[in-house]
Amino acid sequence: MDRFGEYRNNQFIKDAFEALDYIQTDGADEGKVEDLAGLEEKVYIEEGFGAAGDGQSRWLTDGCQRLIFESNYGAEIKDEAGKILGHNSAAFVLLHELAHAKKELIDNIHPPKLDKPPTPEQIKAYREWQAREEGIVRPSENVAAKVLKNEFDRPVGSITKPKKMTGGVTSTTPQDR
Repeated sequence: MDRFGEYRNNQFIKDAFEALDYIQTDGADEGKVEDLAGLEEKVYIEEGFGAAGDGQSRWLTDGCQRLIFESNYGAEIKDEAGKILGHNSAAFVLLHELAHAKKELIDNIHPPKLDKPPTPEQIKAYREWQAREEGIVRPSENVAAKVLKNEFDRPVGSITKPKKMTGGVTSTTPQDR
């Protein structure tokens, strides 16, 4: 049976399937893909097209249940001094964004609303939410990094930024090497 049907020539569709297969390797995703697939309302993975110009995949929190996936961009991880520590694949970045989706759609943990400019109370609530979120997303990355051997287990305090990768959606090789 043809897995891709009429989309067999669409590289993004192939990349998305490859990324989803990869992050489910030996349970690395801890069931997130299956949990989200089982929701009554579907979660959509859309091609990013570099829409924001930054190559960053992101979970949109505007109630539309969609994830923008930049299948050519992984992440570069640096320490606070700017030294490169390692890289993660675009597929691993997708797992990170799926953890955000699960946190909102299944665990019912949502970011607080912020006024423009935010009040001091809203800033405090947002920082508390970020700390709780970090306690949910990072542990799932730690588990996955142990299972998916070529992925980097980023330390607390590290900084990530999008980085174009070469060699496919599961590659951790930056394009400029």
